[in-house]
Formats: sequence, structure tokens, C-alpha cells
Amino acid sequence: MERSPTPSRIFAETLTVITVIFAFLWVLIILSSAYGILLNNTILGLLITFGLLGVVFLQISRLLIAVGEEGYCDQKFNILR
Repeated sequence: MERSPTPSRIFAETLTVITVIFAFLWVLIILSSAYGILLNNTILGLLITFGLLGVVFLQISRLLIAVGEEGYCDQKFNILR
């Protein structure tokens, strides 16, 4: 029996995807100006860069966990059938 996703679930996943996109753009902005930061302070530049990459990977993993818990992957793509 397939369950239809609830509106709150769709909103939560959409918000997570938007957060991932903005975090990724933020990382690109930081990396594009990383040469100036790294010339001034190497440790600060590395902390900012790896911290933002960590945020991106955290959001992606949260999205994958949420999708896996709800079983949307199994229902949508019939992986288990």
C-alpha cells in the first residue's frame, strides 16, 4: 500500500533542499575568495571552508535519512519490488 506524502513532509524536504542549495552557493563564494583569506590567515580560511563543506554534507545526509525513513525511495522507484 503506497502512502501519499503529507504536505508538511513535502515542505520539510523542500526546505532542506533549498538549504542545501544555499549552503553549496555559500561554499562556492567562500572558495572563490579563499585565496585572499588563505593569504591573510591560513587556519581561518581552512576552518571556514571545511565548516561550510560540513554543513552541506550534513544537510545532504539529513535529506537522505529522511527520504529513507519514509520509504519514498522504495515506493517511487520500486527498488524492493
